[in-house]
Amino acid sequence: MPSIAELLRAYLSRFTVRMEFADDAEVAHWFTPRPGVVSSFVVEAQGVVDAFASYYQVSTSVLNHATHKTLHVAYSFYNVPSESVPMETLLRNLLIEAKNADGQDVFNALEVMDNTPCFSRLKFGVGDGVLNYFLYNWSAGESVPPAEVGMVLV
Repeated sequence: MPSIAELLRAYLSRFTVRMEFADDAEVAHWFTPRPGVVSSFVVEAQGVVDAFASYYQVSTSVLNHATHKTLHVAYSFYNVPSESVPMETLLRNLLIEAKNADGQDVFNALEVMDNTPCFSRLKFGVGDGVLNYFLYNWSAGESVPPAEVGMVLV
């Protein structure tokens, strides 16, 4: 039976540029749920971890508004789909959890890993900017397409 760390490492091994979590302790450090910081969920099928999803949270002050003082934003972190739980289903459930369990107002996700194909069906809006990573002292070629990036920098 694979651990969450093994499931995550196996999934990330598919990508050209990726995080490498050394062991279960490092995965636990990043993904153990902490209120207002990170939320993580596992999907079990007959006692076996089948899929994994997570998001981190950032709250921002709203200035000069009579009613709203804080904007709660969830950012998709690392998500591992499976045959029985495809990425679209995983993200849809994550959106529901972010709103219902943590009261998030906005949910952002990057065009990395397997995220992009389900964005339009889940009604994600296109952002207004371009996010570029500059990885100091790394060699990844001229340019790596977003679908080959298996990392989210926080």
